[in-house]
This record gives sequence, structure tokens and C-alpha cells, in this order.
Amino acid sequence: MDEEKTRYYEFGDYRLDTVERVLIKNGLPVPLKHKVFELLLVLVQNNGRLISHEELLQSVWRDTTVSPTNLKKNIYELRQTLGENSETDNFITTLPKLGYRFNADVISLKDEVAISRPDLILEKYTATDITIEQTEYFTGTKKPSNKKQFVIVTGIISFLIIFAVGFWLYKGRTSGNPSFSFVNMKMSKLTHSGNIYAPIISPDGKYVAYILVEEGLQSLCIKRISTGGITQITEPSNVFYWALDFTPDSDYLYYVIADDGQNAKGTLFQSPSTGGQRQKILDKVNGSLSISPDGKRFAFVRNPSKPDTSSIFIANIDGSGEQAIADFNSSTEFILSTDWSPDSQTLAYAVTRRDAQGSYYYLAEIPADGGTEKKITNPQREKIIDAIWLSDASGLIMNAIEPSSGLPQLWHVTYKTSEIKRITNDLETYKDISITTDSTLIVAQQITSVTHIWLAPGDNTEQAKKIVVGNGQHGPSLAWTQPDEILYDAFENGTRDLWKSSVDGNTRQQLTSNAKQNYLPTVSPDNRFIAFVSTRNGNPQIWRMNADGSNQQQLTSGELGVTSPRYSPDGKIYYEMYVGSHRIYEMSENGGEGKPAVDAEVLGWDISPDGKFVAYSYYDKKAGRNRLAVRLLNSGEIVKVFEIATDEIRWTRDGKALTYRNKKGFWSQPLTGGEPKLLSEFKTKTFIAFEWSPDGKSIVFVDSTTSYDAALISLK
Repeated sequence: MDEEKTRYYEFGDYRLDTVERVLIKNGLPVPLKHKVFELLLVLVQNNGRLISHEELLQSVWRDTTVSPTNLKKNIYELRQTLGENSETDNFITTLPKLGYRFNADVISLKDEVAISRPDLILEKYTATDITIEQTEYFTGTKKPSNKKQFVIVTGIISFLIIFAVGFWLYKGRTSGNPSFSFVNMKMSKLTHSGNIYAPIISPDGKYVAYILVEEGLQSLCIKRISTGGITQITEPSNVFYWALDFTPDSDYLYYVIADDGQNAKGTLFQSPSTGGQRQKILDKVNGSLSISPDGKRFAFVRNPSKPDTSSIFIANIDGSGEQAIADFNSSTEFILSTDWSPDSQTLAYAVTRRDAQGSYYYLAEIPADGGTEKKITNPQREKIIDAIWLSDASGLIMNAIEPSSGLPQLWHVTYKTSEIKRITNDLETYKDISITTDSTLIVAQQITSVTHIWLAPGDNTEQAKKIVVGNGQHGPSLAWTQPDEILYDAFENGTRDLWKSSVDGNTRQQLTSNAKQNYLPTVSPDNRFIAFVSTRNGNPQIWRMNADGSNQQQLTSGELGVTSPRYSPDGKIYYEMYVGSHRIYEMSENGGEGKPAVDAEVLGWDISPDGKFVAYSYYDKKAGRNRLAVRLLNSGEIVKVFEIATDEIRWTRDGKALTYRNKKGFWSQPLTGGEPKLLSEFKTKTFIAFEWSPDGKSIVFVDSTTSYDAALISLK
């Protein structure tokens, strides 16, 4: 997400959140001791580089004297958490007497807030009230994948789902035409607790299994759809579940457990659907579990199966006779899902491959006993998340990113011709669908996010009032054009557009339309122009328009995308571009070739109101921590460094302080030094973006809350 500040590092099945200080696997948090987290962060941020024992000790323990034994112990704990062992280095390589090196293919990601879409629901509060409610669907797969990313995204989704699958296998691959239609469906909620993950419907349509998360503890539950009765399969505990799948007769549920003990590498278990004693099936199952329709075998992914290699395995249903049928280079290839063909003869999978130009994705198929890979779809740059077979074998339902909106959508892939047609029409978000054998019922995870734009006194966000901003879900794009007027972005009709609104909501105007994604506006000093980021011509570039939305023109171009434009008082435009790291560039108000403005890697940044300074957060590799620096723009001299970790920075309007937010609250750091001042403690409201009003007395900010449930879709 180029419009967000750098926040995440992804490697393998993991995501490292540097703001919330949490490691996530398959969408769920992995418990780590504080120092183990710090150790992992240093290793990841120095990926590919040998780090000496001394540097690690100084970076993680800083001024505390500890022995090398302590470092070794924490490396061991980290390896256990990542599912490694001492015999085969995986993510972490030990160089005897020298140090350690992190070897994963690490991806730096921007803050993924508000990328999904919503329908905006206006409610009657006061003259300044608005609620933006969004529903997003992450579904449990027909053959659930280990690569499930339960990412919290904001927005609203009103359901308009999908397809009915066919019923006769023999018509499938030969005709290429599915024996189903995408009409006549009804949706209802199966759960209402807001903490349901990875729901999957049984093949006979009688049960839905899911992961229940309460106070950080996880358990498995199975709900009988007809009566609503719930059977708890496992007790709540400090473990992690993923890769759920039913046997074809719906009598048993298979699932993977990972914990800090003997199941650290992922262990596959089986439990009766009606409850009862569980049975261990197989060790070292990392995910992408898929049970064959004939009930005789299952497929899974093991990573690593051997050094630098991940593999698709098959095994008998009791766990015996495992064999690898396909190997992949784990540094450049990733298997996102597997699914058996209806005749149990082949496996389809979604694969990611990386080259010098970036990642590309396609669907492929391989014989169940091994053999040559056959591409089902042509490679594409838009991410494919997973895919499942239709029961008549005419094709697959694929979950992939829609280029215009940047959101996951459902597509129908014709097996015979590789033709791809979009199934979902609105800005819904779908992942990992699961269907019954007769193709009459679908279960999806429903993620509902309620997002608000608020206006508050700068020193007390708890006194905030909602602002009416119109119909559509918005992201963290905010700017002031006048003392009583703001800019924001909204997802509507398949695109992300810029709007402006009076703070009382009585006047609104759409500024961009039908131009893919438009976001992160900034207003010129004389209020004549608005610069913003747009993807209408491909990758993100900076565009400019008049304050009324007219005369839209592109200011930057090139293969590298840009983001985060900022006007300075003299009319120059500063922006961020990734050139191996995130750097700040500048250009004239009329565009043209930019030039480097700040010789430093930045996480978050802002230009001072007088245009003399730039404040930016960065990661100090030597100190092993994030810091906040202030430097002169004309000379590059650093004038202040603060021990502050944040990725969202704004100068106060008088230029005397820097304001930022973290998990605890909203803070102000005087430029003259001293301790930061807590402006407002986060009690009921936190926010993901904010901007000071022109008079410096108020802020407008965005916040969001999210719940997770299971939805049932009935097809006629």
C-alpha cells in the first residue's frame, strides 16, 4: 500500500508489525517475549547481512550487560517460534564465531489501513454525526490454506455474493461451460460474537467449524447450522490453529496446531465433528491442507522441506505414506493454496514467483502423484490469493486482486480456455470461499469495520464529534482546504475517489471520478491547487487539479511509483519514492523531474509550516531503535533527534512542536526539547490518521473498529 507509512515486514507465512510490536502468522498473533521480538526485528531489518554477536547484543540489550549465552538462548527461542531446528537453518543462519544472518525474502509493506471498501451508512446523530460501516468477507476455503491472511481492513461491505457451482463432473473440462449461475442467493449471519476466524462449512452443509479467539486464547468450535448448537472441540489455550478441512463425509475435522512445545512445527490432528478425542495424524504440516474428494489422501505444504525448498506433499488420510510431489525455491516461489480436482487426480494451486521486476502470480495444476506443472492461467502482476475447483471441473473460482480498486475479488476461471471473468461487481472483498458438495451453501468470514471521521479539540480527543462526510468508505486521507472544509477519500462504484466536505456535512463535492484509486491529497499554500496520488495510468503517480476538481493533470511519471505528496510554503511539492528504501524527493509546483531532498531512509515525515525543516522517523540500525529527526532542508544538517517511535508525524501550525500518535495516546514533542507532552490519552478512541486545523486548535482524525463473524450464503 504505497499510500501508507512503512509498518510491516513480511517473510514466509509471517508478518512483523513494528507499530503494534507483534508477530503475526496466518492472521493471528504469535506470542513473543519482548527481547525475542526485538531480536527478530533487528534480524529482519538487516536481512541478508551478517550481524555480529556484539552488534546484536548492543542493538537488543543496548546499555545492559548480558552474556553471549543470553543471546544464544533468545536465538533458540526465536527459532522455535519460527518452526526451525538447529540441524537445518531456515530463516536464521548461524555463522560460527561470527554471528547470524536472516535469509528470508523480506517484503516491506506500508500501513494497510482502509484498503477495503465499504458502503457508507448515514445515521441520525447530530448535525455533525456520521457512521461508516463496512462488511468484508474473508472466507474459509473449500480446502483451507496455510497462507490465510486474516488482515484487519476497514470499510463496509454489503453482500452481493457469488456463484452456484455445477453438479456433473463429466461436463466440466470438455465443455468449458459451468453448469451453474450467479443468481438467486440469500445471506444470513451464522455468528455474532465478533471473534470468529477461518469458518468452513462441512461438505454435507450441516456444520460450520471455526477458530474462536477469546482474551488471546484459541479454541476450535463446530456449530450445527440447523439448530445453532455449538460443540467445543478443543479447550481455550495458548496455541494457534489453522488449515481446517472436513473429510468428504463430514464426520471428521482436520486441523493444524502449533504451540511452544512438541507441536512447534505444526502438527495435524483429527477430531470427530460431533466432539470426542482427537487423534494425531502427522508432524511438520505448515498449511495449505486439502483433503481429496474421494477421502483417501490429503495434500499440504511443508516449508522448508529441505534447505531453501518448500514442497507440496500428499499423504494417506491416516498420515502414512507421505511423499513430495513438487518442490519450489522458497526464496522466490510461494504456494498460497492447494485444492484437489473433483476426480482426485490432480492438485491445483496458486503460486507466487518473484523476478527482478517484482512478483507475478498464476494458477497451476500438477498430477497428484507428481509430474509436470501445467499453467491454468497466464502469469499476472495482480496477486492471486487462492482458488478452488468447481464441482463439475469446468473451471475454478479464484480470489485475486482487482486492478482498479486494489481489492480482492472473486473471478471465474474457465479451465479449457483460461478465460477469466469477474464474478463480484461491487467493492466487496472476498477470500478463501468454502462450499458444500451440492454447491448450494457457501460460508464466508464476515469482517465488519465501523470507520469514523472525527473533529476534536487538539488537547482532548475524547471530546470528538463525528463529521458528516457522505456516502462511501474512506481511508486515512485527510487535508484541510479552508477553516471549515476538509478533503477525504471514499470507495464508491468500484473506485477510490477524492471528495471535499464542509465539517457540518451540509455541502459535499466529488473531485475525482472513475479514475481507479485517488488518495493522499495536499493543498497548495494559496489554496488554488490540490496535489494527490492516482493510479489511473498504472502505478501510483502524483497528479494536480484545481481546487474545484477541474484541470486534472499528471505531474510525475516513470516505472517507480510515488506517494505522500506535501506542499511547502514556497509551492514546491515534496513526495516519497521507493528506491531501495523510502526517500524524500522534491519537484516544482508544475511537476517535471524530481530530485532527492533528504539523504535518509524515512518511515514517516512532514514539512514544517515555514518550509525550513523536515521531520522524519527512521530506524537507527546502530542503536537498534526507531528515532525522530529534524533537519534543515537547505543544508541537510540534523538539528534535533528525539527518542520517539512513530510513523505518523505532523507539525503544529505554529511550527513549535511535533505531534504524533502511538498506542497510548496523542503526543506533542516541543522542538526545543524536553519530555513529550501527552495531549490526549486513548481511552475509547484511537486514530490512524490526523490533520491539524488551519487555526491549530482542532484536529480531524480517522478511527476504526472491526469485528469478525461467519456468514452463510444460500444458493437456489
